Amino acid sequence: MDLSKCGPDYEISASDIAEDHHVRSLLDQLTATSPEVPKWTPWVITEKASIGGLGQELERWVGEADVGGVNVGFVTTPFEDVVELLVPELRSRGIYPEQEEIEDLTAKNISA
Repeated sequence: MDLSKCGPDYEISASDIAEDHHVRSLLDQLTATSPEVPKWTPWVITEKASIGGLGQELERWVGEADVGGVNVGFVTTPFEDVVELLVPELRSRGIYPEQEEIEDLTAKNISA
């Protein structure tokens, strides 16, 4: 599905799945709605896929489930982007330690 052909408020629906079967699973996810996302549009996708959107979602996980960490793998984005963009966003939200705090961590005081 070429989102550049859609306006920012175009609502993605199940009928869009027929366009590109190789992205069916992604479109299936984008057609599932919730109270937080009542409809999927290119604008909502941009918001959720942005570094700030990811930071907001991780902050929600920490607040709701007391998540102590996540594993981040890359698919198409270089991992350097996570370090250069996501880490500062998480630090600004107070959910990722500053460099000095990381340097003080050892296996002994982590397991204590």
